[in-house]
Amino acid sequence: MKNHEPNQTTIKAIEEAEQMINDPNTPSYSTIEELIAALDE
Repeated sequence: MKNHEPNQTTIKAIEEAEQMINDPNTPSYSTIEELIAALDE
């Protein structure tokens, strides 16, 4: 089996996601309704 290595775009996306997860100011939503309501604001 070939060892998969992510490209630069994927690496940047993973880094961005990790930053968002660790940032207490990043909003999170428990339901799709909450997400939609936030988008409508």
